Amino acid sequence: MHNRQEKLVTRLSLLFYAEDPELFKERVELCKLRQKHVEQELRFSDLVDSIPADAVSILSKERREMFSSRSWDFIKNKFDAKTSNFDPDKVSE
Repeated sequence: MHNRQEKLVTRLSLLFYAEDPELFKERVELCKLRQKHVEQELRFSDLVDSIPADAVSILSKERREMFSSRSWDFIKNKFDAKTSNFDPDKVSE
């Protein structure tokens, strides 16, 4: 675009000319999956922060990691079922 027009965007997904469209699709889906994971972590943190400190006991680091791991596994398994050809080794974080 050479007309000096500006366009504001909230998200940007670029498919490069040399990129395989299927790999692009998988990359976008992986980004969406990671976004959902972060959103879930934020919702959980907000919930925990809203509970008065004197109303709960301290949760061990191991328990927190277990909950996080289980929720991530659940999401990942759900994603893998939808895209059986997805290979996480093809996409870097």
